Amino acid sequence: AVEKTDLKPNSFSYDLFPNPTDGTFTLRYTSTDARLVNVRLYDNIGRLLTETSWHDQNRDFEIDVSRYSAGLYHIYVSDGRQTVVKKLFKR
Repeated sequence: AVEKTDLKPNSFSYDLFPNPTDGTFTLRYTSTDARLVNVRLYDNIGRLLTETSWHDQNRDFEIDVSRYSAGLYHIYVSDGRQTVVKKLFKR
């Protein structure tokens, strides 16, 4: 996990686990301040599959991808200042 003190001011980070996943994974979001956070899940050809948002500083959020086929997915997390993209592998 990333500690808040490891972050630059006005920034965030997130981890995905387990990765690869068989169905449900956790997105652990850590930020230096509370902001509106938007999370989008895309398949490997760029189709938006799901989107959610919350207003918080630090949060663990579970996302169920069990209904999707095995393969590579992209998780976009944005707080209005920056967007970070990570890959998720579904078995």
